[in-house]
Order: sequence, then C-alpha cells, then structure tokens
Amino acid sequence: MGLQAGSRNNLRGPHYSNFDMGLGKHFPIRERVVMEFRTDAFNVFNHANFGLPGASGTADITSPSTFGVISNTVSSTSFRRLQMSLRLDF
Repeated sequence: MGLQAGSRNNLRGPHYSNFDMGLGKHFPIRERVVMEFRTDAFNVFNHANFGLPGASGTADITSPSTFGVISNTVSSTSFRRLQMSLRLDF
C-alpha cells in the first residue's frame, strides 16, 4: 500500500566541519633558480567531528539506552596537522 512506519532517515547527526588551508611563497634566487616555501594546515580550527548517535551509528529510537548517545569521532585525524615543505626548482 505504500504506508510504512520505519526508521529510514528519521534523525540527523551532528554538524561536520573540515577546513584546510595552504600558503606558499616563491623566492627567486637566480635567473633560473626558484625556491618555494609552502605550509599546509589540515583541520585549521581544530574542530572535533563526532559520529552519529546510537550504538551502531544510526539514531534508532527503538533503543532508549543508546538513543542520542555519541560514542565516537568520525575519523582518527580529528586534530590539527601542519605540513611544511621547501622546494628548489632549477
């Protein structure tokens, strides 16, 4: 008949935020030699991204003991990382 009561797409999880940034500067040394310094930052604002609530990662309203409980983060790289590089082109 098309009328079903289920848990499909019933609730949403926490906001996911990921902001990366990179800066670079070229330094001419001679006519054909250029040095580049670059810095990349991953998760610049050091924002933790939490997983979905519930025991199995789904917000199941039929299990009141785990409903709304967030027990993990989305990835293991939820902390800020910096990467620097120096490149010489000739």
